[in-house]
Amino acid sequence: MTALVSIIVPAYNAAAYLRDCIASILCQRYQNFELLLVNDGSTDDTLIVMQEYAAKDTRIRIVDKPNGGVSDARNAGIINSRGAYLAFVDADDTVDSDYIACLLENTCDGKLTLCGYHDFAMPQKFCIQQHRGSQCSGPVGVLLFVCSMARYFALQ
Repeated sequence: MTALVSIIVPAYNAAAYLRDCIASILCQRYQNFELLLVNDGSTDDTLIVMQEYAAKDTRIRIVDKPNGGVSDARNAGIINSRGAYLAFVDADDTVDSDYIACLLENTCDGKLTLCGYHDFAMPQKFCIQQHRGSQCSGPVGVLLFVCSMARYFALQ
């Protein structure tokens, strides 16, 4: 698969841990992505960190907006995205190098792809699940879905 993936990272006062987040995303095995860093009105050095990385990698774009909360920041990322798929990463998280590749490999027919997470306090097996209209049990994050669907909901 060679589809462009838009990875959206909303950030508010995240300068202390944003570098680790960005570094983990830039190390993806799947390289056809754009990284949208959304500064949600931060009052610390978050925007400066974003600018440092954007100056070094052309896949990175910055969306700078007044504070509106994490949902508003994600929506700003969606509106500015160009990818066929969307992925969301919180600014205080890091991802495995196979994060995007694994999600893409487990996406079928444009269905919503869900995945579990690593809890470093209680290690567990990383799990990919397909959403087929049934309830998922346990901690599951929505991480990737068809961009056109996301744009539809964002613009409603």
